[in-house]
Amino acid sequence: MEIKLFLTNILTSKITNKTIIEKIKKANNFNFNNFELERVLSHLNTTPMFFSDENFYRLVSINEILDAQKTLGVNIKTLKLIPIIDCGDNDFICFNINNNCWCKFNIAEEFCFFNKNSILEYFNN
Repeated sequence: MEIKLFLTNILTSKITNKTIIEKIKKANNFNFNNFELERVLSHLNTTPMFFSDENFYRLVSINEILDAQKTLGVNIKTLKLIPIIDCGDNDFICFNINNNCWCKFNIAEEFCFFNKNSILEYFNN
């Protein structure tokens, strides 16, 4: 499945797992209320999901978010970021809690770029 189709489907569906959302909020002391973020988080699994796009995209697992310091080498608590999609080359599409928007974040450089209001904006070609 291609990532844009996956995201379109989950953004038009109901939240499937509120426990994941609450677990991420509690573990990182985050307070957010974002429609898209909550839909995406509720569809995370314990294993990552890979997509069939020409470009590399991987939906991270719930475990990667909960243990981002170890798995990604990034302290998401301090940065107030929730990594969602691995785009390769150390780039992740993240939700920025401070700015209430989506961004690309390079974990090696610890640099945010390409802020967007919707996660789908990254896949509109």
